[in-house]
Amino acid sequence: MFIAHGCGHGATDWWPQSESCPKCIGLPEEMNVTLHLLLRGYAAVAVSSTIADAEVVWQVPAADTRLRGVMFIAHGCGHGATDWWPQSESCPKCIGLPEEMNVTLHLLLRGYAAVAVSSADRTRSRCWQDSFGGGGGDWDYTLGAAPVDWMQVKRVLDTLLPREQLLLHPHHTPAPAAPAAATTTYTASGGGAAQPPVQPSSRPLPRYALGGSSGGGFVMGLPLVFPPGYWSGLVVQIAAAPSGLLTAHL
Repeated sequence: MFIAHGCGHGATDWWPQSESCPKCIGLPEEMNVTLHLLLRGYAAVAVSSTIADAEVVWQVPAADTRLRGVMFIAHGCGHGATDWWPQSESCPKCIGLPEEMNVTLHLLLRGYAAVAVSSADRTRSRCWQDSFGGGGGDWDYTLGAAPVDWMQVKRVLDTLLPREQLLLHPHHTPAPAAPAAATTTYTASGGGAAQPPVQPSSRPLPRYALGGSSGGGFVMGLPLVFPPGYWSGLVVQIAAAPSGLLTAHL
């Protein structure tokens, strides 16, 4: 797809700033278009599935993008895993909300595999359970005793990450370098020259968790219920720390 910008704009509007495009400025409407194009024709498209009874959507970066880590994404109340990608053959239920897709695009272009899981409550508030106190807010206890959500997320990640080879850092066998112009031109669009074989290394791939609102509260509690050192970092949006969080971490 050839894209022609309007007056006063340029090619750098359509992608976020990155190592391969340091002058890119990533305007929201333009990146929304780019995201739909990339995620519908990407080398590794988004896949929706049910794992451990949970709704899951995930996508890995293009083959010519260095894999830096895995980002688990937790939605807010009233939302789900299908918010983060546009509708496609591999994700027919995806609805692609603009802000959520903007996050997904940044993750993929920067080399992070994105994994979104829907909360267990799919009929009422669709909020996440509070890892501290047994059920968050409007939790429907007919779905099971707390804390169902974090156990479900752990089962998803324990199944998906080894299956998709997302546990260890990949490394490339040495190969002749591609011309700089070709690398710069094609990296952002997910294409590029054929890559050398990828072999796993012994270094664990960093795992991060991002959540907003109810999802933010949920991810803050994940280090308490996962093995020590499992998470390399948390990204929390519009969510206050649950009562007792700092005490529990200390």
